[in-house]
Amino acid sequence: MYLSPEARLAIVAARQHRTFTLAQALEAGFTRDRVRRLLAIGAWLELRPRVYRLAGAGMVSSDELLMAHVLHTGGHAAGFSSAHLHRIVERAPAEPEVIIGRNAWSDRHTGLVSVTDRLDPVDLTLVDGIPALTPVRTLLHIGGRVHPEVLGVLCDRAVTSKLVDPVRLELRARELRAPRRNGCARVLAVFADRHPDLAEARNEWEARLLHLSRRFGLPDPVPNFALRIGGRRRFLDLAWVDQLVVVEFDGYAWHSDRRTFDDDRVRQNELVAAGWQPFRLTSTALRNGELAAFEPIARVVRHRTSAPHPQTRAG
Repeated sequence: MYLSPEARLAIVAARQHRTFTLAQALEAGFTRDRVRRLLAIGAWLELRPRVYRLAGAGMVSSDELLMAHVLHTGGHAAGFSSAHLHRIVERAPAEPEVIIGRNAWSDRHTGLVSVTDRLDPVDLTLVDGIPALTPVRTLLHIGGRVHPEVLGVLCDRAVTSKLVDPVRLELRARELRAPRRNGCARVLAVFADRHPDLAEARNEWEARLLHLSRRFGLPDPVPNFALRIGGRRRFLDLAWVDQLVVVEFDGYAWHSDRRTFDDDRVRQNELVAAGWQPFRLTSTALRNGELAAFEPIARVVRHRTSAPHPQTRAG
């Protein structure tokens, strides 16, 4: 079946966030003269040298700009562009970030193009059709560019959302560690201070509580602790089992309907009756002052650690 050059190019562009290269346009059947005319009349936009998009397709998105940059360089989305693709950060950077292997042509690139001596297949992936670094390599790539506290939050987010296995991240950081890759050393430092059960946390806020527990010098708590109480099997967000202290994380998504609200209160009463000391925290409280929010919890855990008390009357 015959397809016009426009139809053939549309198929290509649909796989590449509506962008295409000069070479792809020529392969579809366009001539160089026609390409120049389309650019001259504004029918096509040149997003990067020899990378185009139809002009009437609305505002150019961050993903389209990133794809154009990838096509122009032959590289992969990296840095905060890759972090945005993987939803490790919320916003795309103002300018796309790309990484390429070192070769003769790579020396011509400037700006937000990183050049590396080592870009192994295990570190590369596709995200919505865009060639990119994996989440593991992304964290290592940005690790040297952000404050350690911020890096810790990003690592927690990647682990709790199951994008990254912490063992694999630590192993890859050791494999790639080099003087010019200070992100590897930063990530290793972050995980040296992390709770061993970080992967069991269900969200970044629970992960933050695990980190705060170590920062306050407390015994390690257990995330998602299973307990049979009041004749039912319950799961506690974070529990210091020997001290009978529990932290429940309140978020709108988890506590938004009446039935859940009522059940939470029944569970809290059952815990108190069984000798537990429950605390409740919200993401807003942690965001506005995590040390002040966590300090009363730490005080009670320390007190119950030094003054043991009877075990819970669960069941």
